[in-house]
Amino acid sequence: MKYDRRDFLAQIGAGVLALTLGTDSLTSYAMGNRKKIPNIIIVMADDLGWSELGCYGNIFNETPNLDKLAEQGIRFTDAYAPAPVCSPTRAAFLTGQYPARIGILDYLRPDTENALSKSYITIAEKLKEAGYATGMVGKWHLSGYIPNGAKTEVRAKDQGFDEELITEIKNVGNGANFYPYVFRDQKTTWLNVSEKRLPGNEYLTDRMNLEAVDFIERHKKGPFFLYLSHFAPHTILNGKEELAGKYRKKHASGQSKVSDCYLCKDSV
Repeated sequence: MKYDRRDFLAQIGAGVLALTLGTDSLTSYAMGNRKKIPNIIIVMADDLGWSELGCYGNIFNETPNLDKLAEQGIRFTDAYAPAPVCSPTRAAFLTGQYPARIGILDYLRPDTENALSKSYITIAEKLKEAGYATGMVGKWHLSGYIPNGAKTEVRAKDQGFDEELITEIKNVGNGANFYPYVFRDQKTTWLNVSEKRLPGNEYLTDRMNLEAVDFIERHKKGPFFLYLSHFAPHTILNGKEELAGKYRKKHASGQSKVSDCYLCKDSV
């Protein structure tokens, strides 16, 4: 459905009003104004720079769907991430607090004990209290992982999400993006995926989008909050051959200068 700019702003305004109210008021507002409360979808692309999109002037990458969203909605030109790497940015987004307040200042190593504390209230928890169904698809990266030596884990379900779909269960740095999602000669998958759902060579980004659409279908009567947190285009960069081939025809890839692949030595 296409909204004009005024309709879009009205819907966003209703959501902002609800989120600025206290918990009790937020719940009663949502229950009494269900037709006015918007469903909320946040899509995060890991390590994607703003200048890599067509709607911001890139003429090499082709991003027609995101360009269409920008055309029909609002395109920000003076927005800044709270941190240059992923874990502190994610923590800030979920809590609304600066990374320095939370104590997560760099990307979290896989054996860390410095997870996002359950003492912080997240947007998912507030929306859940207000009657929203809450779901997360994809990268969490706000905790260490027991398979990598962490003593404890804090997961999305500990922070207000009802559903936690297609997410990492160990180190995200050595991930493989095709089913069965096993990196090189490792023995187990790095994702909580037990079965294949798409025909052919199932690609992680496609599978995540499928799970996101399924979540929307299950909760389309609303209200719902979906956090679709893509692993791509963060390394390791391995795309579908037909798409990679398309861009190789545009411009040949350069010669790698990496002489020591530390990821190749990973064993867990």
